[in-house]
Amino acid sequence: MLFLLLDSYFLSGVFVTMTKMKRYARALAFAIACLLAIPAWAHAAALTVTVDGKTVKWPKAPVKSGTTVLVDAKTLLPLLGVSYSYDKTKKKLTAKAEGNTLILTAGSKSALLNGEKIALSAAPAATSGGIDIPGDAAARSFGGEAVWATSAKYDIMGKKKWTAVVSGQVLPIVRKLVDYQEKEDKEGIQSLLNLEEEGVSEWYEAEMLSYDAYERDLNLKSAKVTTVGPDYAIVEGVLGDSLLEGPYELDKDLTMQYMLEKVEGKWIFSYIAALKVDYLIPDEPEGAAEYRDGVNEFVEGLTDALNREDAEAYASLMDPSIAESEKSRIQDFFDEQEQETEAYDVQIVHLGDDGAVYIVLYETVTSLADPDEDPWDSQTVYMLMPQEDGKLRSADAYNLVFEQV
Repeated sequence: MLFLLLDSYFLSGVFVTMTKMKRYARALAFAIACLLAIPAWAHAAALTVTVDGKTVKWPKAPVKSGTTVLVDAKTLLPLLGVSYSYDKTKKKLTAKAEGNTLILTAGSKSALLNGEKIALSAAPAATSGGIDIPGDAAARSFGGEAVWATSAKYDIMGKKKWTAVVSGQVLPIVRKLVDYQEKEDKEGIQSLLNLEEEGVSEWYEAEMLSYDAYERDLNLKSAKVTTVGPDYAIVEGVLGDSLLEGPYELDKDLTMQYMLEKVEGKWIFSYIAALKVDYLIPDEPEGAAEYRDGVNEFVEGLTDALNREDAEAYASLMDPSIAESEKSRIQDFFDEQEQETEAYDVQIVHLGDDGAVYIVLYETVTSLADPDEDPWDSQTVYMLMPQEDGKLRSADAYNLVFEQV
């Protein structure tokens, strides 16, 4: 009898426990169902869309669509400095700024930029108040950019703001390159270049050769970003360059163009070139006046020999150490070219410790073989050495400028 009572007791306890568990299970299932019923936006952080770093009051909440965000066009475009018109019947928006024209159509994932078809990250959507457009297309079409600052914050930037952002990233890299050049740090320079690009590999080869030829003092005088894109920037800068190049050290300003591209999150150079060279001709040094007559005599004799194509007379104006080789060289030149030279200015720029007189000779050169060809301007440095007969003769020369007038 005792065993029966105990058995009945345990069975009743199990029954009670199982009943409670079923109730708990039903309650848990109900709670999970309630959680699942909460819409996705209630879990995620609210989406914030700024324009040029400023908070904007949008007439309706921006909507994330793929990698971009759709925002109200009539609110966004004026903030970017873009004029627009909207054809409600055709659901077509035409936006213009920076010399560009963008045409967007609701429901289409392609658009026209200056007449060329481009793909969109998301299709614009017609609304009761107008049209929502992808922020990235609106920004990039007019020189700006749109980026995700965080998963819940989307920044749309106009050209001015995006240029400022990119400038802060790439200008320090340009300065770093010049610093590496000054130190002749080959590994440092290589780390900043995409040497697979011909536009930078040729510059690099010339740069390396220059290290064996002369020393120089570089100074980046100015630099500014002139063009920006989503992943590229073009920088124009003035590089002060002092180097021993030819017979006399002259300072020059190089107008440089740098193109940088963003590769795997890193800005590197893909193109480097000098657009213009301006030599900084110094004032005549003290004591130059006593050499003026000798310099003028040299220039007159040189111009006369060139115009008469007289190799013998030309060689007589050269230092004896180079007279024979120059006579042969100039005769070959006369056999190939027919030119008329007019010297219009000469400046004494330096007096060497060894007695050398350095001059810059300015000439206009006209082709006689082709009367239709434009004249050329020439600037040449000559190192004149005094001879025993008191005359000045050229021991070296270096052409600075030779360009069409």
